[in-house]
Amino acid sequence: MSWRRGSASAVADDGDWFSRRRDYFVREAICGVLHLATWFQEIYFQYHSTLVQQATADEGAPENGSGRNAKTTLAELFRHCDAMVGTELSNGPLWQLKDLCHRIWPHATPGQPIHGVLFDWLIGSLFHECMKLKENLYLLHAYGARTATVDTLVEQIGMARQEESAAPPLDDIRMLLVQIADDAARQLDRVGILFGEASYLLRLMLPDLASNGLVVRLLTEEEQAVTALWGESLEELFASLCAGGAAGGFCLAGESFFQGQWFQQALQLYERALACDCTCQAALIRVAQLKAMPGQDRETGRRKQVHHPQQ
Repeated sequence: MSWRRGSASAVADDGDWFSRRRDYFVREAICGVLHLATWFQEIYFQYHSTLVQQATADEGAPENGSGRNAKTTLAELFRHCDAMVGTELSNGPLWQLKDLCHRIWPHATPGQPIHGVLFDWLIGSLFHECMKLKENLYLLHAYGARTATVDTLVEQIGMARQEESAAPPLDDIRMLLVQIADDAARQLDRVGILFGEASYLLRLMLPDLASNGLVVRLLTEEEQAVTALWGESLEELFASLCAGGAAGGFCLAGESFFQGQWFQQALQLYERALACDCTCQAALIRVAQLKAMPGQDRETGRRKQVHHPQQ
């Protein structure tokens, strides 16, 4: 990125550019957390049991169908983790989120809530924990999903299993892989805890972010993820965030859509505002305006399809 290098004046200009668009970048950071937290919730229970089984597997158990399934599961989890983190040359969404949060909340500001700095720290910690998880998953995936595969590894490096001297290293390697699987299971738990803490802190930050129309609009766009993450409906969430209550929240989001000329989405949100408060003047005015716009269906408020004759 250009902001990482260049002259002092260029960096200052870039800082001004970033500051002018801060509302948008805050919206992007919150969107990233919602998507990643939802993703993690989906995969946690799917893969955690496999890692626990790896950590407690019988050292002498043969690699049967269950073992092959475990290897496949580990491969899938590694691919998920690798895609989330990425590399230095191709940053994944979590890596990008970590960098973005550090730009938005680089340090504590006197007189301002410290939540942003703590949030940045949590996302950074989450990133580094996922990096460690990725490394351990790679070891398990690449060098044996079950400890019994160590026999094959030993043979590949030319160590004769029948020799007495081979027994101690073999046992040590088995124990090492068990420990790596145990570490991976614990790391997956820590990643879950960090996601939970980041989600909780983000919820505490929302009242201070409610003046950002892009953030409020995002909450309506990601309604399903919001409900799953915090267990609140949008009506309940807006009632606790916005001065105008639930109707005020829907109006704020609707106005963001309206200014962006997304008229159908704006109308839907203003109508939800009226469902919360049928006397809301801002919603009544906008609904009347939107339904009176040329090309709008007076019954549904939806924009009609206009077919132009071919030239």
